[in-house]
Amino acid sequence: MSLIVTGWAGKALKQIGKKTFMVGLSDHADFNELMYYVDESRARWVITDAHRSQFARTLARELEKKLHVTAVARP
Repeated sequence: MSLIVTGWAGKALKQIGKKTFMVGLSDHADFNELMYYVDESRARWVITDAHRSQFARTLARELEKKLHVTAVARP
């Protein structure tokens, strides 16, 4: 399997070949966009960056509550 990481993919995860996927990453997202990104990526486990944001714990709690994703804020 191959992953291509890009700043824009239109979707969080997009299959572009039989075994090739494009993953869209951006450091600019609001709360709803982060929730959407995790939902679209179908992640089962997420670590939020609590070193840089006071809202990382809130995001982790909401991911668990609304998307049923195991999420933790670190460090």
